[in-house]
Amino acid sequence: MGKAKISKEADADTAVLEYLRRTNRPYSAVDLFNNLKKVHGQTQIKKTLAGLAERGDIKEKEYGKQKVYVVVQDENDIPSAEGLQKLDADIKEMESKVLESTTANKGQSATLNSLNGQLTNEALGAELERLRAEVARNRARVEELKQNSEPLDPNLKERVEKDLANALSAWRKRRKICTNMLNDILEGYPKSKKELIEACDVETDEMVGVSLEGIAALQ
Repeated sequence: MGKAKISKEADADTAVLEYLRRTNRPYSAVDLFNNLKKVHGQTQIKKTLAGLAERGDIKEKEYGKQKVYVVVQDENDIPSAEGLQKLDADIKEMESKVLESTTANKGQSATLNSLNGQLTNEALGAELERLRAEVARNRARVEELKQNSEPLDPNLKERVEKDLANALSAWRKRRKICTNMLNDILEGYPKSKKELIEACDVETDEMVGVSLEGIAALQ
């Protein structure tokens, strides 16, 4: 191993251990990497923490998938009950931050997936051009139909309207006659009106899906 590499590892050991002793708080490898101004790489920080834990200078604790490290207390520097409570509070705070970071990461991942599923500017531009072309074709078709359509003969229109009026009038009369006959029979019929209609083989407007009022409204 080269002297420069040994010196670099020693510097990292010293920096991490001194920081943990000075702050006397638990930290993860990422926290130490950021708090030490990223002077030492994350890989080096993790390697340093593993070495310090193996030597017994610090302790490693696992909380789910997260590892935190805390300096080993000297026998003459055993923390008080208040100090232990503070450590517990610090650990809980760190756990809360880890949870918040995990939740935020999931939210950002969902947002990224949503954005990836949206059309790009180029795709939106192509779709807009396609729609514009379709609108232009439809307008041209409408103009073509207008130019090629023959005007309606006023006399023919009048005859059609008259025939429709006569047909509707006959429809109303026949429906009324049929309804009156059914009601007269129903007075002495032992069954329901529906059964009477079925027995007489009569088809009502509703049964065949037509509406006299609906057709009359077209006039």
